[in-house]
Formats: sequence, structure tokens, C-alpha cells
Amino acid sequence: MGRIPNEWARCILPLVRDKKIRIEGCCKSAPNILAIMDSVLLSVRVYINSSMFHKSHQTSLKARSTDDTVVHPLPTLFHLLGLTPFKK
Repeated sequence: MGRIPNEWARCILPLVRDKKIRIEGCCKSAPNILAIMDSVLLSVRVYINSSMFHKSHQTSLKARSTDDTVVHPLPTLFHLLGLTPFKK
């Protein structure tokens, strides 16, 4: 079994920790006996808390990283998902 890539973890963990998003996943298929480098098909859903879209939402979208850089987790998540955020 692998682990989540660092670029995903850097944007997802602060959002989950701050309850800005919720992630649900389930295994769609896997070998009966798992071995190293086996493929496992996962279905993952990312839910964004509706409060993120309210004008009164004052929480910063920035999160401090462990290497003293600033990460913009929500825009980064959209980028990793292949989505383009827009504002009306």
C-alpha cells in the first residue's frame, strides 16, 4: 500500500484539520491477497463545507507548512483535481 503524495497532503491536511473539507473514500477493487506494487482502485469524494462560500467567511485560506512556506490549500486542491475556481 502506498501513501498520499506530499503535494496532496500539504493542501488536504490543513483543510481537513480546520473542517473546511471532508473526504470520504471506498475501495472499488483490490486483489484478494495484496502484495507490493499491487493496484487498488479507490473512489474518493471531497466535500467542501458550504461556509467556505459565504461572504461572511473570515477564515484565511492560507496554512503554514512545516517548512516555513505558506500554502494556499483550497486553490491548490482545485488545481490538483483539475478544476478551475471562479468567482461570480
